[in-house]
Amino acid sequence: MDPIQETLFLTLYARGCDSRLPNSILNDKASADLVQRLDYDFTRFKASPSVVSGTALRAKKIDDRVRAFCARHPGGIVLDLGCGLDTRMLRCTPPPGVDWYDVDHAEVIDLRTGLLPGGHPIAADLTTEGWLDAIPADRPAMIVAEGVLPFMPGDTFRRLVRRLTRHVASGGLVLNAYTRFAGWSMRFHPAMKALGIRGGEGFDDPREPERWNAGLRLVEEIFLTRAPEVASFPQPLRALTRLTALSDGLSGRVPGSSITGSERHTRNIPSIPRVLPDLLTVREGTLADAKHLQAVRRHGRDPRGRRRDHGRRAPGRGGRSQVPQQQLLR
Repeated sequence: MDPIQETLFLTLYARGCDSRLPNSILNDKASADLVQRLDYDFTRFKASPSVVSGTALRAKKIDDRVRAFCARHPGGIVLDLGCGLDTRMLRCTPPPGVDWYDVDHAEVIDLRTGLLPGGHPIAADLTTEGWLDAIPADRPAMIVAEGVLPFMPGDTFRRLVRRLTRHVASGGLVLNAYTRFAGWSMRFHPAMKALGIRGGEGFDDPREPERWNAGLRLVEEIFLTRAPEVASFPQPLRALTRLTALSDGLSGRVPGSSITGSERHTRNIPSIPRVLPDLLTVREGTLADAKHLQAVRRHGRDPRGRRRDHGRRAPGRGGRSQVPQQQLLR
């Protein structure tokens, strides 16, 4: 495997470490079991508390969106891009009518098939043409792209998103999006240095995917720093994360990832609502290794006394919610 493919071991290890904590966020026992079964030197990563807690929290927030989609569309499909050794299908337990597709390079799929049976494995390079032929085009789809954006150079991720949204009838896209600074600074992270990875891609404006000519509309953005699960972070990470959450600027600009959401119109499928949550970005950042997802915001005021919305929101003009939450996320 090349260094980028090898990052699957880092995220697997982080989820496994989280499952052994007394206040586990994800409680992914299947990942912990895989860590024990695999003949791999996981200690090379020296996973810090921020990597463990941040990885688990990011996965939990994405899982929540996948479960919600499956509940709304029990006959839909889930497309997990760059799946690695993620146990998301086991964690989400989709209804019998949902078809789950795991997509990754051939070497990864070969390893995965022997360890995690189930679903429909697809061995493919995401940048190539043709692999989408195996994906149904007439059913609503939830597309998961966790840990994919930073490692696709140039505009390859944007072109991938356009192909995906033109192929599927409707549905959602959830991804962890890095700011440009966060992508650049990845090269200095100990775990990335251990794998020889020198930075990645990112974007700063959560509405940027709306300009990709992919028919997306932002509906949600999540800050991990403001998630209730931060209460389970160990100290001093918990205090640092809460300190970061006080500032939109710090939460949005420090290296890391965010979850963002968009809407897409259906293509003549009467049984599906006219508009569905379509893009959910997760921006993940670190300040002194404090991870965050941009999107969940509680009501409160910033240090200058201006009101800010800390609950779920669909940013509109100027970052303000234009439509009540219940109308957007139905």
